[in-house]
Amino acid sequence: MAAAATARTTRVRAARAHARAPRTPLLNGAPKRQTNDALAERGDTNRRAGCFKTHVARPPTSERATAGGGASSSSSSSTSTLFSDAAFALDEEVVTRLREYGVTVPTPVQAETFQEAREGKDVLARALTGTGKTLAYILPVTCRLLEDKVSTMKGASGTRRRRAYYNPETGKAQGKRPAARPRAVAVLPTRELARQVSTEWRMAFGKATVGAPAVFGGAPLERHQAALRTNPLVVVGTPGRLLELMRAGNLEFSHCDAIILDEADRLMEEGFSAEVGEILDARLSTRLDEAGDPLPCQTLLFSATIPPWVRALSEKFMPDAVPFDLAKQEQRSVPSSIVHMASPVVKTARTRAVADILSTADARRALVFCATKNEAETLAEELRALAPGWTFGALHGDLDQRTRNRELDRFKTLRAGFADRQCLLATDVASRGIDVANVDLVIQLGVPRIAGRKNTADSDLYIHRVGRCGRAGKSGKALLLYDPSAGEYASLEKLAKGAGVSIGRVVLPSPEDCAQAAAVQLLARGDCVGDDARATVRTAVEKLAEDGGVSALSRALEGVLAVAVGHGEGAPPSRSLLTAQEGVVTLAAHGASGPSEVVRAAKVLMPRLRLGRVSMENKLALFDVDVEVASKLAGECVEGIQFEVAKPTNKVL
Repeated sequence: MAAAATARTTRVRAARAHARAPRTPLLNGAPKRQTNDALAERGDTNRRAGCFKTHVARPPTSERATAGGGASSSSSSSTSTLFSDAAFALDEEVVTRLREYGVTVPTPVQAETFQEAREGKDVLARALTGTGKTLAYILPVTCRLLEDKVSTMKGASGTRRRRAYYNPETGKAQGKRPAARPRAVAVLPTRELARQVSTEWRMAFGKATVGAPAVFGGAPLERHQAALRTNPLVVVGTPGRLLELMRAGNLEFSHCDAIILDEADRLMEEGFSAEVGEILDARLSTRLDEAGDPLPCQTLLFSATIPPWVRALSEKFMPDAVPFDLAKQEQRSVPSSIVHMASPVVKTARTRAVADILSTADARRALVFCATKNEAETLAEELRALAPGWTFGALHGDLDQRTRNRELDRFKTLRAGFADRQCLLATDVASRGIDVANVDLVIQLGVPRIAGRKNTADSDLYIHRVGRCGRAGKSGKALLLYDPSAGEYASLEKLAKGAGVSIGRVVLPSPEDCAQAAAVQLLARGDCVGDDARATVRTAVEKLAEDGGVSALSRALEGVLAVAVGHGEGAPPSRSLLTAQEGVVTLAAHGASGPSEVVRAAKVLMPRLRLGRVSMENKLALFDVDVEVASKLAGECVEGIQFEVAKPTNKVL
């Protein structure tokens, strides 16, 4: 008895010493994150250097699911693999729940990673945006936890394992402690993503089974403490709030069998890495057996971009992880259903440019990425007056949580009707993981940059931004408005190469295009006017028809539409094809071999003329002048060089 008591005391002291011993943070070496927005996304341009070997899938057998080739819905798939197949061994209730949400066919990342994740192995997975990475860890991890039949108990949060907690203060085992002891914890970089993952977890398994409360900063701590009192099977949250709850004694990791790092590269950057490292360290220091030794715990890392430095850091705490690189297997970084475009727009012309794009685009839901919070708010306010028929909202880190939830929920909800078109102006809090169905258009204001390196394009951030459209196999358009006066054109080629995409050069809609689109929209709205409203103007229309006939009606309609679209006082102002500035005309010089020949020929006609930058594109010289100069140069030919007004050849939408 005495020997046993001595041994037990020794183990207790060892466990307490292990828990209190200072540790080197697990995520030392993460790149520094410098940004104005506390939740802005940053990455690394060396992503395509090959961070890990492509996983080679084993041949399909009765014991293993094959990789599905379609989206998460039954609408597209090149394989007969279904979640209802015996290879997945999902509970019928789960299969039914998935089917109710239109999810029947596993995507490649879901099929490839399922077996290893369900067996409890560490997983490091990279897959294209919009291919169902969330379900790829929700399904196998939860199934494994629910299948664990070692001494279970039934409670409000479903089937749970009961483990005695050894209290070192009393030297006795106690069956319950105040803190929640989830079996799985999902760590995410943003509040919006935490809410989304929590909703998807409950969709698949039910709130009563998994709990899966979303805990994040900006919301009352008391609300999250109350959610943890049910001792949920799963907890989803941002690093800061998870640590806050842990330090307050409301959350512990002694029973945690799985930790998921979603958007792993973002979580491992400096600014998040210290908090994530503390969470991983807390798991190691509290998840101990009676001898004080750490118990095994599954770790899963998922992202659309996993740079080499992430792989190097992950080896510190999951050296035996099974790597999956679905993006490398498909030899691309973004879905092929996305069309990539770029157009030159100086910063001062961005508001008008975005308004014209939205006015002419065949889109009902658009997402515009801004560099700063102030730009998002200001642009949303200005666009409300310039783009009728669109509803605008702003999303950024300075908003309180209730406002952020309202703006995102409104953006996700698209009501029937012509006038209900949604546009969200957002910082990079919306660039990661946010799943909004049917986003038709993504606009980026300026080339995305790596924080602290203004001249280096961030291809990883570009991938995550454009990944908000073209999800689940649907089509989408991504437009980058770069500032030629800031030298951003030189970054386009590097950006496209780093992201593994082809970015086509396009020009914005002309003022005439915008007027035509506005007129068509007004005519469409006119068809919806009721008979009672039509009767109020019928007398005037009939009198006009009697006096002037069809030609008079046509002329009057043209005038009414011109006034309605804002051109009642004359033709709309011209716009540069090179910078999108208004009141400027772009001229083309045919037959010139270089800028110097253009300048020399122009000075023959106007000796005092000072030309700005002359761009050579496809052996054609282009330059901007004011309207008066354009009227004197257009149509002239000097020394074999013909001047004329440049015409757009490739319009944006």
